[in-house]
Amino acid sequence: MIQQLRETWESVKEIDFQLFETESNPFLLQIVAPNEPIVLLSFEVVMGDYAGMVNLCIPFKVIEPIMPEFSQSNWFSSKSNRQGGQSRERILANIANAPIEFSAVLSETPVSLYDLLALRPGDILDTGHHCNQPITLSIQGRRKYRGTPYLQKDRRVVQLLDRVHPTDPDA
Repeated sequence: MIQQLRETWESVKEIDFQLFETESNPFLLQIVAPNEPIVLLSFEVVMGDYAGMVNLCIPFKVIEPIMPEFSQSNWFSSKSNRQGGQSRERILANIANAPIEFSAVLSETPVSLYDLLALRPGDILDTGHHCNQPITLSIQGRRKYRGTPYLQKDRRVVQLLDRVHPTDPDA
């Protein structure tokens, strides 16, 4: 994380970030007086089934001396901008193998608790969804596409028809 901070700030000023102290209870830390301004960066970190927050606190008095370095000319002539698409490619390479939940929803049918409890293996459910009607494809639980299901050799596949617009009631 410290290396990423160095790379992020290098277009503004070379800064030697160091991990000074860690604390799991932020109320036990007092970096500056309570009335002093700070820059607080909060990140949610997810590792498997565990999630937590990482807070990075930078006192304003640390940033104040380098405020002139934030000029517009610095931002437009930064190293990352001179590299063109290399930064974008590096970001994509880092996230390319991130797992994404992709699901095809064949039908959503309301069912009573009585009927649900009565279900047995071999029962056939009438979803009211015609087999030629488009189905919804979701990414990370959000409806993104419509598609048509097919059988291709011995596999079930879905051909994309169109994208679900965010204002669509099905989105």
